[in-house]
Amino acid sequence: MDSRIHDLLSNYICPQLGGVRFIGIHGMRGIGKTTLARAIHDRICQDFDQSCILSNVREKSEKDGLVSLQEKLLSRILRTKVDIEDEYAGATMIERRLCKLKVLVVIDDVNHINQLDKLAGSRDWFGPGSRIIVTTPDIHLLRGHDVDATYKPTGLSDGEAIQLLSLKAFKKSFPPEGYLDLCHHIIGYAQGLPLALVVLGSFLFGRRPNEWESAIERLNNTPNRQVMDVLQISFDGLEEKDQQIFLHIACLYKGKDRDRVTQILGYCKLEPGIGLKVLEEKSLITIFENKLSMHDLLQEMGLEIVRRESPDEPGKRSRLWSPEVIHNVLKKNKGTDKIRAMVMDLPELQVAHWKPEAFSNLSQLSLLHIHNVDLPKGLTFLSNSVRLLDWSGYPLRSLPQNFEPDELIELNLCHSNIEHLWEGAKNFDKLKFIKLCHSQKIVQTPDLTAVQNLETLDLEGCKTLVKLHQSVGQLKRLIVLNLKDCESLENLPSKIEMESLETLILSNCSKVKKIPEFAGNMKRLSKLYLNETAIEKLPVSIGCLSGLASLNLSNCKNLLCLASTLELLSRLESLKKLDLSGCLKLREQDSVRENGAIRTAVNHLIKRGCEVGKYLSCSLPSRLVQRAYMEPMSMKLPVSDLCYSTEQNANTSMSIRLPLSRLWNLTDLNLSNCNLGDTAFANFACFPSLVALNLSGNNFVKLPPSIRSCFKLQNINLENCKTLQELSGLPSNSKLDVRADGCSSLEMLFDVSNFNRLEKSYFNFINCFKLNDNQGCCNIALEMLRIFLNQQVSSVTETFQIVIPGSGIPEWFDHRRLASSLTVDLLPDWNESRFLGFVLCAVFVLHEHRQVDELDIHQFKTFKATHHLVCCLKLNGRELEVYGKQPAFRFSEQFCQVESDHLWIFYVSRDKYFGTDWWHNSCSQLEFLFETRGPGLRVKECGVRLIYEQDVLELNQTITQSSSRMSPPYEDILTDFENQVEGETIHPNKKLKGETCGTGSRTCTLEEL
Repeated sequence: MDSRIHDLLSNYICPQLGGVRFIGIHGMRGIGKTTLARAIHDRICQDFDQSCILSNVREKSEKDGLVSLQEKLLSRILRTKVDIEDEYAGATMIERRLCKLKVLVVIDDVNHINQLDKLAGSRDWFGPGSRIIVTTPDIHLLRGHDVDATYKPTGLSDGEAIQLLSLKAFKKSFPPEGYLDLCHHIIGYAQGLPLALVVLGSFLFGRRPNEWESAIERLNNTPNRQVMDVLQISFDGLEEKDQQIFLHIACLYKGKDRDRVTQILGYCKLEPGIGLKVLEEKSLITIFENKLSMHDLLQEMGLEIVRRESPDEPGKRSRLWSPEVIHNVLKKNKGTDKIRAMVMDLPELQVAHWKPEAFSNLSQLSLLHIHNVDLPKGLTFLSNSVRLLDWSGYPLRSLPQNFEPDELIELNLCHSNIEHLWEGAKNFDKLKFIKLCHSQKIVQTPDLTAVQNLETLDLEGCKTLVKLHQSVGQLKRLIVLNLKDCESLENLPSKIEMESLETLILSNCSKVKKIPEFAGNMKRLSKLYLNETAIEKLPVSIGCLSGLASLNLSNCKNLLCLASTLELLSRLESLKKLDLSGCLKLREQDSVRENGAIRTAVNHLIKRGCEVGKYLSCSLPSRLVQRAYMEPMSMKLPVSDLCYSTEQNANTSMSIRLPLSRLWNLTDLNLSNCNLGDTAFANFACFPSLVALNLSGNNFVKLPPSIRSCFKLQNINLENCKTLQELSGLPSNSKLDVRADGCSSLEMLFDVSNFNRLEKSYFNFINCFKLNDNQGCCNIALEMLRIFLNQQVSSVTETFQIVIPGSGIPEWFDHRRLASSLTVDLLPDWNESRFLGFVLCAVFVLHEHRQVDELDIHQFKTFKATHHLVCCLKLNGRELEVYGKQPAFRFSEQFCQVESDHLWIFYVSRDKYFGTDWWHNSCSQLEFLFETRGPGLRVKECGVRLIYEQDVLELNQTITQSSSRMSPPYEDILTDFENQVEGETIHPNKKLKGETCGTGSRTCTLEEL
């Protein structure tokens, strides 16, 4: 409390400043706004001529009107009884009588702007130096009244919560023996909310431990009514549509993407654009990194409101979200027309033996989300009122025959067994989105003639799709058509007349030989992906696509006639990005070197700023190439095809044919999949500004020595360099991200003695199994950790990661467990100033390989991630909500085929992850949870070691410098280190208690890390 008071006084109330200041304190109900305002009043009221607290303004104005509050304000300030005729006269009197007095006024729990207008209309109403403090859950009221500053209290820390709970339950500041763990359960439930701590502490006063346990069990099943009633005040004050939005989020969409939820709520005509803003302003939800969230007790309130609709019959509630409840309702056919929304998202496929007519009574069902449910008995009914049908993995060959959803807006049946949607033309005039991606049994799209409002048709990965119905080409409002990876697709509509189309994706439609003509009215098409198709030429009508900004023709191996292609494209005034990489037949035309038409077309593209980084150098005059790469807009460019093959044999190494001497400002160089050998490289000293280098998919054995001169280089991608044997040429930069996944010949890493600093470093060696045969890898990893940790003695903000083959947690980790989580008990002074952070370790495996749902793919700067390994932290049973800032390791899309067990080792600095509020003295227990996202990924074992300065000193004493990567002294040093650590369960300088979790593990590449 004292820190909050000091913060408010120093930075918001500012007593030292002259003039009148209005200060707003806002936040959810029960967070302590009134308590804080009263404490401020009591601390500084003696510095004012007079002061007054107007408490419970919302309640009193509804009961007695604003006049009574105006009379109270004037009577207390003037110290005489005041009678007021009406609120307008009262406002005038307040202004007239207080305008020369320095006053402190607290106006508590305001819920309407009129209350502020009539009690503290403007700064002119009060004398110089006055301070008006307003508390409210609604920040919009404060903004509307033009307050000078707003303050939002945060929830109590665990230490503050223990103290408050103890004062209420035991009348002292710390719980007695035998109650501490019980208190932690209550604190975890309250989630820092003072209201809940006060109510529950008072309720538990004088009760025995077994009564506490019973009360905690009750809380897990039924929320405390007194707490819920206070929280529900804000809910009751909402408009009907905003109440429905809140309940949807609480029951169905907490933690989901705001844009996606906005879209879904829009289907229900709830006007979420303004509704979400209102809920956020009233402190009922929070939006961080575009995710919707709310306090756990607010969510519990929302769930309880829905439960109360029908306490004993779930089938009569408006929303269902519990898989167990849904299963029972549908299995027993207990659903009713009261159900409006249902979410059943199962982590693994489960068989549901529901009757085919299980949904027959759910006639008003509007939103249906189902994932991983098999229906062996089939399905004969779905509600015709449904607006969103999102059934990932829909198990049946077709939808029910009587399914005529007039209100349907989105149909999402990704990864389904659907063979056909419907027969003939169906008049679904509200349908805007059809998503069937990765449905492996559909052969042809249905007749969409009467679906003229369709905006998105997503058929990505439908590998059996052979034909598009002709009606697809006539969809006037279609914006996105995605046919990526439709490998069997042969026939497209004869003509494309989609005037609203913005994105057309035909990537890897390897049997498509001809692109239909484009209508002249398709001016909105901006992105066209024709890469990896079998086309031989572009339609002449492509020149009519005046809005086309990006065209991908990479790996169109049958594409002929560069001159005519470029001549067509040079007409496109909006074209900014063109990819012609891998078009092998273009390279065969040696005569194009002197072709004037090419020179003219390229000149025209360059002048307009088109990114020409992916033209073939053998097809461009060197003057044009040089010009393209000297312009500022090309300082960051991919150049994977600026290479010249001396022979047409794909196995022949290539050499770079670029004017390299002037690329001083180049920051990003992509030479992936260029078949480069050891003799192919240029002098990298020509790239002094290089930050990112992509050499993946090439055939060299060693890195060129000149890479060491790239002193700014931070990101090196060597993935799938199958012949790479060692990494001896890396620059000794302090920040380094090395990705060497899939380097199956890699045996030797680098000379660690060349690295003086490792401030922020990541090293990935997925499927590099030959490293296990080279014991020097262990030595280098240990030395790398020592160098890195030496930097952390003075800096606690950086990170370090290694991913490498291995199947056991090294014994150096004094906390280990054969599971995906472990708990560490702490002593009170565990977080002394010498504490730096902790090192995490997890053994993970991909025990099955299957198609990844598109919703699980996340696009990062340089790759798509399909699998995630994340470490979450719980303090005293309460999970920290840090919204994506936890330590995490992500697989790139092409490396989801992990072939064996791997180790993930990650150093977590004290402040970098999880924020700075968690490492306080009151924390007595840490729980580390290694969570996985993506099919088949599993954590088998995990370990943790807390790092203090003493650990670094001991590592320095244990490991001596060595000038050779493979010198025998390293083996002796490692043996000495093993002998020193062997049998030592807990480090003597650690502030820990308890015993080691789990058993020892067999050695691997990083045995002692």
